[in-house]
Amino acid sequence: MEKAVVLKILILGGYGVFGGRLAELLSDISTIELLICGRNLARAEAFSATLAGQATLRPMCLDRKDIAQALHAENPGLVIDASGPFQNYGDNGYHVVQACIASGVNYMDFADAAGFVFGISKFNDAAKSAKVFVLSGVSSFPVLTAAVLREMAKAPRQPGWHKAVASRLLSLGICRSETSIFHWSMSLIYWLFHQSTKPCAISGWAQAQCQRSYIKS
Repeated sequence: MEKAVVLKILILGGYGVFGGRLAELLSDISTIELLICGRNLARAEAFSATLAGQATLRPMCLDRKDIAQALHAENPGLVIDASGPFQNYGDNGYHVVQACIASGVNYMDFADAAGFVFGISKFNDAAKSAKVFVLSGVSSFPVLTAAVLREMAKAPRQPGWHKAVASRLLSLGICRSETSIFHWSMSLIYWLFHQSTKPCAISGWAQAQCQRSYIKS
């Protein structure tokens, strides 16, 4: 009996570090079809062969610049852009977002480049009109840290914030994330120190500390 596919997911950068990890986690769901996309078909095929889950897997050769044609041909329910580095895409960095909205396809990405994530809000009205969701920064630094801060903000008063939630993948020397995050960290931010009434401009990397934590499954 052929299994029913409920959701088709197209992953750009599907055999990379982040996209590949996502594909690995999703491969246990029998009712989804994963399109493992990248510019090298042989690598997409080799990676797909390592996944032993129940999901339907289909390796594809696809450059993100050709996303519009792929959406028309495949009609996925969701596109996940894990290709990056998003800070290097320049003025035309949002063409995947625009193609998804035009095709009525839901979109999310793993961007941790602050400028790219902040700029996604300009597509809010278009996404609402197309009745799709557009989510950017669905990665450890923007999303998990923001979730913690939102909970902290419920308290009457907080003395300060000095931590961020980072993925274990950073310890593996993933230069793409480090480049994006460290670039943002060197930018000037305005900080209101204790007993001070005037914000002081400092580098985001100043007074940095590193703390490693482990979560057992």
